[in-house]
Amino acid sequence: MQLSKIRTIKSKKIVAACLIAALGVSTAYSVMAGPLDDIAVIQQQQEAAYAELEQIRTAINSLEQQKNAVLSQIDSYDAQLVTTIATINALEESIKNKEKELEDTAAQLEKAEEEEAKQYEAMKSRIQYMYEQGGDLGLASVLLGTSGLGSVLNRAQDTQDMYDYDRAELDEYTKTTETIEKLQAKQRKQKSTLLEMKRTQTEVQKRLEDLKAQAQKTSENVDAQLTQAGEQAVVYQQLIEQQNAEIARLQEVQRQIEEAARIAAEQEAARQAAAAWAAQQAAYEAQMAAEAEQAMYVEQQVYDDAGYSDDAYVDDSVYYDDSTAYYDDGTAYYDDSTGVYDESTGYYDDAAGVYDDGADYSDDTAYYDDSAYYDAGYTDYSYDAGYDTSSADTSTDYTYTPSSDGSLTGQDIANYALQFVGNPYVWGGTDLVNGADCSGFVQSVYGDNGISLSRTTYTQMNEGTPVSYDEMQPGDVINYGYHTAIYLGDNQIVHAADESLGIIVSDNPAFEPIVTIRRFV
Repeated sequence: MQLSKIRTIKSKKIVAACLIAALGVSTAYSVMAGPLDDIAVIQQQQEAAYAELEQIRTAINSLEQQKNAVLSQIDSYDAQLVTTIATINALEESIKNKEKELEDTAAQLEKAEEEEAKQYEAMKSRIQYMYEQGGDLGLASVLLGTSGLGSVLNRAQDTQDMYDYDRAELDEYTKTTETIEKLQAKQRKQKSTLLEMKRTQTEVQKRLEDLKAQAQKTSENVDAQLTQAGEQAVVYQQLIEQQNAEIARLQEVQRQIEEAARIAAEQEAARQAAAAWAAQQAAYEAQMAAEAEQAMYVEQQVYDDAGYSDDAYVDDSVYYDDSTAYYDDGTAYYDDSTGVYDESTGYYDDAAGVYDDGADYSDDTAYYDDSAYYDAGYTDYSYDAGYDTSSADTSTDYTYTPSSDGSLTGQDIANYALQFVGNPYVWGGTDLVNGADCSGFVQSVYGDNGISLSRTTYTQMNEGTPVSYDEMQPGDVINYGYHTAIYLGDNQIVHAADESLGIIVSDNPAFEPIVTIRRFV
């Protein structure tokens, strides 16, 4: 890696340290800004950190490839050096042998020259003796000392033969000397060639050693860069872990804020409902008192018109009955065959509806009590009188039956969840038929299949086993922080969307930023 890249890694290390410090600062001001705003900021910083970490990992892969290439070069240089050194050693041995051959050839040449010199000196001596000193073989002796021409010719032939012999011997020695000189020249040339080859191989050895040293230095530099890149990756990994921890903390803060808001809203709704109920109760009691007073007045008139007087009937058994009404002043009980009012219990029945002050329920056409009301997931006391839980369809059994081998898969969960598409969304609800919210839908789908989950998105996000987006399978639960859904596969989810849509199937699981993906089967 070039020096500029090394400096880039060092500078990134400084930036990462600054980001860690900035994360601490963001924790300090998160109370002033909204937790969701802080989470968005940290997620942007985390995306940058992931990008930097990916670049560092790419650089590490490149450096490792570079190091492997350099190590391969070093191995190649070592192999070539072994061959070159072996060649040099062989050449040195050949040079030694050639020098020995030259020494032997020089000795042979010296001996041949000595023999040639001896032969030459002997020949000169004979010639000098014959021509200068005379003798039995001298020319004068040949010509003057014979008795006949035949003898002269014979002696002359013998002399010529001796001359020819000396010449042949001299020529032989001369040829031998020339042959040895040629061999000596050839050997010198061979030695010169061997020396040149040795010089060349020595240069090759030096060049290979230089290349190996350079490659080793490069390997050391790559090792240093790998160490720096590894340290940098650790810094960014620590930063990302701290960001995840801070996001989790802020999500918990947001959950507490939303929970406090929900409780406050419920308390305010309860207060308003209690006030409305008190007003309704007061109006009803006033109406009942007015009606009772009017009824007593009418009956008293009838009683008086019939000629009875109050003084004539002074105990509780006194009654008036004109075949259509009954009045007992002692019990304040009135019955006109169409309705009943009992002042002591506050109970009125007109055969079409029931009001009971003690049970807190009333409606001219239907009624409900508190338990049914809250079981449906409502927290607003202004209940719609037209709703009657007794009319809910409970005839269908939606419980999923696993496969014959008793196993339960994520696809089973997805298939089971699809049965409730089209059913209503009810905030706070867990009823898959009559109404559920997003986390209640997930809880009930898994609960019906024997897997227990907590109630809210904020607690479900910490349950099960986390998986990545690329590993996501049918049945996995996708958590968006404030919302949750079940993955169906093929890039689809099923979820309780809102009051207007109910339980639906949607495309694009990442339509909102995903906080976590959890697996339960």
